[in-house]
Amino acid sequence: METFFRHYWNSKYSFVSGSHLYKSFKKFHKDGKIPDAKLFLLEVKQSSEIYRKIGKPSEKDWTIQKQRSIKKSIELLNQYQVTIVRPFLLSLLECRNQKNLNETRLINTITNLENFHLIFSRLCQERASGLANKYSSSARALHRAGNDANKIAKIIDDLNDYLRSKRPSLQKIEDSLTKVNYRDKDDKRLSQIIFEKIEHFLRSTGELNVAVFSLEHIKDQSAGASWINKIGNLLPLDESINNKIPSQLLFSDKKRRYQESEFKTVDKFLKLFNEDDEWTEPTSEKWMNEVSKLLEEATRIK
Repeated sequence: METFFRHYWNSKYSFVSGSHLYKSFKKFHKDGKIPDAKLFLLEVKQSSEIYRKIGKPSEKDWTIQKQRSIKKSIELLNQYQVTIVRPFLLSLLECRNQKNLNETRLINTITNLENFHLIFSRLCQERASGLANKYSSSARALHRAGNDANKIAKIIDDLNDYLRSKRPSLQKIEDSLTKVNYRDKDDKRLSQIIFEKIEHFLRSTGELNVAVFSLEHIKDQSAGASWINKIGNLLPLDESINNKIPSQLLFSDKKRRYQESEFKTVDKFLKLFNEDDEWTEPTSEKWMNEVSKLLEEATRIK
């Protein structure tokens, strides 16, 4: 409850930390900047209903197929344990409820936020210095914009520019990917998200929903090498194809099995390693570098 009210307050009135929240409330009340008690409580209630869709989204919130990507992006932000973005999301969804923001712009904006925090917060684990303040000021600017669609678009564009300036470099992304270990439960999920992002990017359309796949260890886990559980030794495959691949199969024979896959990521992999008959640590590093580039492109702010 306290977290919700702080995010609500930051989205409409002023950016404050939890310890200064009550003091800020008293000042705004004294200065007559808060509506009377009944209107204020109704406002808080309406915001709480929207906030629930952020903190715990459900299928009932997003019944249209096109909107499902919003639910997924919000769920991923929650998985990354990113909460500083919530004041802005709160204002953004209120704009949507008031029909001041079209569905396509809403989806693109929330997708951009999730992509940014996948790289910035989850993968590279950068410090969020200044971000909370920026999200809060952008949220309040959306409220002040009212029904002015041009102002709303400018606020979102300005935030996107800010996020681009904070985005880690390709080198930082590559360095962070080398630390991802498939044996770690959280990193296993991160690996799946990374390859799902890349597959959607390579397909360039939303016609096929790539929701279920397994990750193949190109070099068998039983080999026991230090690089076996790194991103560079992983490839997305349909589970039915993956289950049919015998252990200890030669790389040249594995590639023939991989040709059964319809994934664009696998197609790119096969073209890249068409001339290679062995899978070694240097070749896995080459694939790691390619994955880094693809992920950087797939998560750029649009």
